[in-house]
Amino acid sequence: MIDDDINSVKEEAINNIRTWLKEENISSRNIDDEYSDFHVVATVSQTHNIDLVIRKDRMDSVTIAQNMNLSDDDKKAFIHLTKDKKKEFIQDLKSSLLYIGVDYTIQPDKERLEFVHVSRIIYFDGLTKDRLFDILSNVLRAMEMVRLKYETHLYQGSLGQSFLNSFFYL
Repeated sequence: MIDDDINSVKEEAINNIRTWLKEENISSRNIDDEYSDFHVVATVSQTHNIDLVIRKDRMDSVTIAQNMNLSDDDKKAFIHLTKDKKKEFIQDLKSSLLYIGVDYTIQPDKERLEFVHVSRIIYFDGLTKDRLFDILSNVLRAMEMVRLKYETHLYQGSLGQSFLNSFFYL
């Protein structure tokens, strides 16, 4: 009985998300994902895609997430920055992301920046169209902050133009 109730709530959330994306003319594509009951990538603009995921191991929430990968050239350049420059950038980035109110992961570590993941979770009891799009906007703003912090701290002649030209979202 409990499983039926959980599945019913998940189906309602999935249907609502699909409906709201369609109402806002946001295209989405399904992603086959063995760890999720629902995973779509929504295209919110020509350059911004965002993942909406209901994981199998979470009964009552949807995760809104976006990832950013550095180019190979920028990964190498970051490694060559001084320890103080790396620390300053990472601390400023973390502070800004905390202020925006998103969860984040910087991988693999603060010495070798390769990947930034930004996300927020909405629990089904608080899932409304307004809340979904508010959090979606926050995640997008957070990734823009990553780009701006990169420009501010790292692009000042230290790294090539490749990051700014090849910045992409998954």
